[in-house]
Formats: sequence, C-alpha cells, structure tokens
Amino acid sequence: MFLFRLIKVIYSLALIAGIFLVAVFGWYSKPEKYTTTENSFITCSDGKKYSLSTVSVYPLSSEKKLDTYDTERASEFCTKNIGYEDFSKSKNETQTITYSQLPFYGLSSSQYTDAGKFTYNLIPAEHVRGSWQTALLWWIGGFLGVYVVLNLTKETLIYIFFGRSFQWDWLKKIFNFLK
Repeated sequence: MFLFRLIKVIYSLALIAGIFLVAVFGWYSKPEKYTTTENSFITCSDGKKYSLSTVSVYPLSSEKKLDTYDTERASEFCTKNIGYEDFSKSKNETQTITYSQLPFYGLSSSQYTDAGKFTYNLIPAEHVRGSWQTALLWWIGGFLGVYVVLNLTKETLIYIFFGRSFQWDWLKKIFNFLK
C-alpha cells in the first residue's frame, strides 16, 4: 500500500508542477511590446539620423525613453558629429565642418555649444513578441497534455506494480469537462 500511495503523491506533485510550468510558459507567450535597437534611431538637431547601435544607447523598453546615462551619450554624440556651416571669405563658399575639426579651422568650440543646437529626438521602433494564440495554445494544450501524460504514467505504474488494469475514469473527466 505504501508504493500505491507514493505513486499517487508523486502524481499529484508532478501535476501541480506541470500545471505551474504550463501557466508560466503561456504567460510569457502572451503579446508584449518591446523597443528594438536595430530599427530605432535618434535624430540630431542638424537633421541627421543615427541608429541606436551606432550611438551605443539602449532605450528602456517600457518607457520608450533613454535613461540618464544614455541621454548624456546621445547628446555628446550629436555634439561631436553635428556639422557646422562655415563661410570661407577667401573662397566665397560654405563648407560643413565637424565639431572635432573646429580647432583646425581656428574656431572656438565654445561659440558652438549653446544648448539648443545639440538636441536629439529618440524615434523608437516597437515590435510585438508573442501572441494570444500561442498563449492560449500553451494553456489549453499544455494543461491537457500534462494531464493525459501524467495519468497514463500513473496508470502504467499501477499496472506494473499491482497488476490492476487501466481505469479510464480520468479520460471521462476530460470529455465531461469539454461538454
């Protein structure tokens, strides 16, 4: 009798664990929005677009904005990569120079550091992972699968150890539930 009760206890524990795992897998399969770094970009105040991987910043998925550290990195990146129009009096033409080239042209970087010039806009690209169909498939199919496999295992162990023929009462419960 001890072995019989042990099989039933193990069956109950495995059923609870299986139902818990199926519920967790179903929960993580439901649709969830997230921001991708591959398709998102920032636009600097000069109108140029840069991918987030180029700038090495990563938005917070749920808030669709950058944290403090990444905000500083994006501003610094736009500051260093923005082009400045310089009118050359000797050649009568306008040329674009970058922040790092300012000293080379004898220009002071302090005159180009006003706050409005180095702004950026984050343009996040959202995607959805998972679906309700997948979640429902996990929940319904998973619960049913766990129940059938564990009952077949229990019936097989009882047959092997005690010689009792299969009882299909558990299968009738499924059909009564589906009615």
